[in-house]
Amino acid sequence: MKYALEGVCRAFRDFRVDILLEVFRAVPLIARVEEVFKRIRERGWKIALVSSGLPDFVVQDLARRLKADYGIGFNLEVEEGVVTGRVQAMF
Repeated sequence: MKYALEGVCRAFRDFRVDILLEVFRAVPLIARVEEVFKRIRERGWKIALVSSGLPDFVVQDLARRLKADYGIGFNLEVEEGVVTGRVQAMF
């Protein structure tokens, strides 16, 4: 698992966090996902988004957009707003 995660992290190397978020936000959401999440919240249930393929800051951004309770991804090391390509910490 760690080896695969390190490979994914290297793919993000030298990208600015703000640019990664801008690109991610441009990807359209699945049809009606906001409505589904709204109905789940109306029933009093908690929503957690968990990803082993997306950085934590991306998953947390999506969680905010969808009003999910939690968003968890892997932690990329970031220096001065730029991804280093290294794993900062495992979950």
